[in-house]
Amino acid sequence: MADVILPDGRVTLATGRVERSGGTVVLTPMERRTLGWLVEHAGQTVTHETLLRKVWEYAPGVVSRAPYFTVRRLRAKLGDSASPPILIQTVQGEGYRWSPPSPRAPAPARSNLPLPVSLVGREALLVELLSSLAVHGWLTLWGPPGVGKSALAVSLAAATEREAWFCDLAGVRDAAAALQRLSAVLGLGEPSGEGREGHDAVL
Repeated sequence: MADVILPDGRVTLATGRVERSGGTVVLTPMERRTLGWLVEHAGQTVTHETLLRKVWEYAPGVVSRAPYFTVRRLRAKLGDSASPPILIQTVQGEGYRWSPPSPRAPAPARSNLPLPVSLVGREALLVELLSSLAVHGWLTLWGPPGVGKSALAVSLAAATEREAWFCDLAGVRDAAAALQRLSAVLGLGEPSGEGREGHDAVL
């Protein structure tokens, strides 16, 4: 049995385990069978009669409110507490319909940092820089080529909870080219020609 995806978690139908952001609960065998039948017929109206015959295995014509009470417990365990419910929808006078949750749009990227490299021997410096960043809000690392400024900056950015973007300006010789590369990294499109004068100070 495939897992059932919820807006804030999932249900393992094979075991009836419901894992949500608020905690974990377990479905009873009848709750699990009811959910499985609804999910198997997602988008279709499953009548009370069908549930009584296929899930409870009652004889035709038997009248019972068992599906109603089971669906009510299911909604509580699945977090389907909206009014009207979103996942297990009531089809008035007929039964229920399972409506799969819409897939969430992927969260926008908050970083493009390369993987940090080992900072053997510079751990104390990293701690000092983190403290300074917390106080001042920004830092500039400078020094001759090849001393590890970029590696230290990447490790510093990765150690904070801030949104961080890496823009490699190696080989850039003028402000216009630097602005173009920054715009590409940030997904801002092609920079316009307006206001380019003075970008050396901004960069």
